[in-house]
Amino acid sequence: MCLILHFKCISLISYTTPNVIVTVVISFVSAVQVSSFRKLAGSTYNTTMITGNLRSATLEVYTAATKKTVNQLCKPPRFSTINLHFLAGAILGELLT
Repeated sequence: MCLILHFKCISLISYTTPNVIVTVVISFVSAVQVSSFRKLAGSTYNTTMITGNLRSATLEVYTAATKKTVNQLCKPPRFSTINLHFLAGAILGELLT
């Protein structure tokens, strides 16, 4: 909720404000997000970039296919859900802006 509030405040900044101020604030909020949300059910994931999550999802699918343990079978759907939400956010961002 706090992150949403920060971004709402950024959106209210006048267009005459120097870009460096907006960039610094967005970078700070992103850094807080990266350091705050790091694990999902014991697996590390990234909330700001999809690249590592795609790699982790592929690795977990391979591991589940080769080891076939119940614990390993739960991980690929988690990463797939995260990646699908990134896709949904990108689509919504494109449609709403």
